[in-house]
Amino acid sequence: MRKPIFAFLLAAILTLAPVAAQSGTDWITGLPRQDIPVSSWPGGKKVAVAFVLYVEVWGHGHGPNFRPDMTGRTPDLVDEGFRQYAINFGLPRTGRLFKEMGVPLSLALNAEFPEAQPETWKALRALVPTAPIIAHGLNNSTDLLPLSEGPAAQRAYIRKTLDMIEASTGVRSIGW
Repeated sequence: MRKPIFAFLLAAILTLAPVAAQSGTDWITGLPRQDIPVSSWPGGKKVAVAFVLYVEVWGHGHGPNFRPDMTGRTPDLVDEGFRQYAINFGLPRTGRLFKEMGVPLSLALNAEFPEAQPETWKALRALVPTAPIIAHGLNNSTDLLPLSEGPAAQRAYIRKTLDMIEASTGVRSIGW
């Protein structure tokens, strides 16, 4: 009985606490952060909801492990099967659902996806043709943002990602 009461009190305290942006220095980049004051919110609303669908590709054997008991197997056919099912059926299904509901959707896109999965990309894009494309790296496993190589290498990686997305989709990504 104590746990539900404690959880309720904790939730009540957290909802009453003021929400503040993080000022100071970003712990990863070392760049300064500063508050962005908002004098008025559109329509008096203070909550925004954004749906982002991650459209990702992984190097073979490098994706998420859905079955930890299978991770020692080579090849890991179970997890590879789950990942491929998500690409072939999950992405188009999600696009259809958002289209049917008339809900806006943004696509966080790996730059390698449109060329690696052209049919799935065409089907998904046809379902949500106006969805903003947000760059999400080259892929999610074997070619990541080179955080340890310094800003010049990171800028080159970001430029390459943006250029690849634009070349394969005809759209320049509007975010990262």
